[in-house]
Order: sequence, then structure tokens, then C-alpha cells
Amino acid sequence: ELDRAYKRIERQSEILKRGNLISNQLTQIVLQGKGLDSIAQTLGRSLGYGIVISNKHFETITEYGQAVDYSLKDIVENQHIFNASDRKKINEMITNRITIQLNSLEEHGLLHYPLITPIIVQNDVYGYISIIKKSKEIEELESSLIERAANICALHILNEKTAIDTEQRMKGELLDEIILQKKLDSNIMKKLTFLGYNLNKPHYLFIFRLQNQDYQQTESLDAEKDLITNILRKYTAIAKENMLVSNSFEQIQALISEEFLSLHKWNPKKFGDIVLKEVKKKFPSSQLLIGISNICNQITEINEGYKQAKKALEITQFNNQKQQVILFSSIGHISILLDARNPKELENYADQILGAIYAYDVEKSAELLKTLYFYLNNECNLHKTARCMNFSIGGMRYRLASLKERFNIDMMNSNTRREVQMALDIYLAFGKLTSIHLD
Repeated sequence: ELDRAYKRIERQSEILKRGNLISNQLTQIVLQGKGLDSIAQTLGRSLGYGIVISNKHFETITEYGQAVDYSLKDIVENQHIFNASDRKKINEMITNRITIQLNSLEEHGLLHYPLITPIIVQNDVYGYISIIKKSKEIEELESSLIERAANICALHILNEKTAIDTEQRMKGELLDEIILQKKLDSNIMKKLTFLGYNLNKPHYLFIFRLQNQDYQQTESLDAEKDLITNILRKYTAIAKENMLVSNSFEQIQALISEEFLSLHKWNPKKFGDIVLKEVKKKFPSSQLLIGISNICNQITEINEGYKQAKKALEITQFNNQKQQVILFSSIGHISILLDARNPKELENYADQILGAIYAYDVEKSAELLKTLYFYLNNECNLHKTARCMNFSIGGMRYRLASLKERFNIDMMNSNTRREVQMALDIYLAFGKLTSIHLD
């Protein structure tokens, strides 16, 4: 009897030593910064079994050893073909997050008995680890090691997640600085250069805003924001594009480059519609609004682009419209109504439309603004305007064509005429058109 007890103690001591050795090896993998491939390989070699690590959607991430014909996703999706005992185990693994072993797969041509446990990070399931066994017996070491391996996987994933979250938070804070400051200091420019961003190429500023609403228990505001952020990351990862995204001010801001949109042959509204469609697919009750600025050709224009996207959203909310993608360019002169008590914003609005022409007039004494003023004042009658300014009809046509070609001012477009009229009125009010004689 003593001899048998001694042998049991000796065997348990051996199992404990082996378990500690494997645990130390797994811990070293994380400390050395290695990934899930190394964890699967170390565990598989130590136990002599195939190992499969799957993501939370049951899709295989990595595998080691004899595991080619194993798919946790196929097992979960086809669980109805298994006996009641295994179906119950699969359900308990998913809902109660426990370790299970399936025993009826051989009845369906699968010659293994997988031991499966979830990988839990911060109380969320991030994946599963499976030991591909060829027998139903579970050795004392196996169940403890698979749970230890799951914890090591969780630690690795947490490290990766923390690094990504930290990087994204830094980038988000950097974007917040850019959109809130009119003048950027050299420190911000150094950060952008270090992170590999070139914001002196054309970008659009997108704002994703979720309106107040009642969420079902399975839906949350944070989950929807995370989804939007992940959608943006997904598309930029595919295009290998750096994108600045921030989650602040109760909304998400993102700088989307014109190069990225051109690569996919999308315009800004098309991309907004794509994001909106993906969000609605996951959250049908979502009341997402997307505001998009005019194009920002350099970094100094991003502050103004943020204001534009914000105004686009404000106009939409005034109209009580839902699930809409709205461009600042589409609201035109209506946006100025939001700045009625802010003289500086009124002047900025006029400068966006006529600033380049004003600078050209100052430099060349071309009187193009004067031409626009009299053309509108004479109800866009070419002959009357020509007489007022002592020009020939050909000279007037040339001036209008020059305005269209050089400054993209098409006076045949009714929206353009309204915007130019309002901008001219603002310039007159601010005394910037003193050379215009109304007589």
C-alpha cells in the first residue's frame, strides 16, 4: 500500500514538474514578445498533440501539428448533427465560458476528440484554443495546461490590444490638437513626421455623430463607436493608408485622404454611405449622422474643415433628418446663417469663395470683384454690365470665362451666383470693396 502511494506521489510530482516546465516556457514566449504561433507550437510539442487557436468567430488563426482537417467554425455551425450531449457542451462553452471535450465527432467521420477552452480578455471572449486529441481520456496535465495556455494567449492579446489602444489614443489626441488649433506648433509637426503622416496633401475631415437614442440591451453607444473605428481601420489597413482617428467630443473624427478615396474610386459621400451601411447592418436602430468637410489641401486648413463638417451636421439636425451623410459643400450659403453673430466666421466664409480673387485684384488691379458685383447688380445681363464698366461684349465674356477657369467661379450656376452675391455683400459690409463705386 505504501509502495502504491509512493508511486502515486512520484507520478504526481512528475506531472507537476512537467506542468511547471511547460508553464514557464509559455510565460517566456510572452515575455520575449513572441506571438500565438509560438504558443501553439510550444504547447503542441510538449503534449504531442495538434493545437488550433481560433478567433472569437471560431475561425482558425494559427495551428500546429495534426490539425489540418479541424475547424471549430464548422463544428459550431453544424452542431445540430451531433448528439445532445455535445450540443449541450458547445452551448455551455459559448455561454458559460467553460472548458469542454467533444466525444461524438467520430460518428461523423472526424477522428479526434478536441479539448476546447475560451480565451478571455477583460471579461470578453477573444478566441478559443483547442487540443486535438485522438482519445477520449483526459490526462490530469491536459486540462490544466490548456487553461494555462488560454491565460497566456489572453495575456499576449491584452499586450497587443494595450499597445494598439495606446497608439490609437496618441493619434486621436494628435488629431484633436490639429482640429482645434488654427496655428500648429513645431512639436505637432514633429509628431506627424515621426508617425509617417503627410497632412500637406488633400484630406477630408469626417465627423461621425451618434444621436441620443434608446439602445437595446445588446447594443451600446461604445460598441457602435468601436464598430465605426474598426470599419475605418479595416479599410485603411487594406489600402495600407495611415489615418488619424479620434474618439472625443462624444463623436468620432477622421481625416480621410483624397488619395485613399481615389484608390477605391470613391467620392467622400460614397465612402460615408459605405460606413453608414456597415453600421446599420450591425445596429439597425443606429441614428448615425456623418458630416464631411470640403477638401483641405494642407494641414492649416484642417481646423476650418472641422468647422465645416460640424456645420453640416448642425444643418442636418436642425432639419431633424436621420441616418444621413451630408457634405458641407451641399449646404452652400445656408451655412452662413449659423455664423450670423460671428463676424470672423462671416469673413472666413467670404474669403473661401472670393479670397483668391481678392488677392489677385490687389496684386494685378484686375477689378474682377468689381466685374462680379456689377454683373449681379445688372441681373447677369452681359450687355448692361459691359456698358457700366466700359468693356466690350467680348471683353466681358473673356472676364467671365477667366473667372471660371482660374477661380472655379461659374456664373451660369445658380448656387454659385447666390454664394458670390452673399460673399460680395459681406466684403462690402467689412469695407473690403471700397474701390467699387455704386453710381
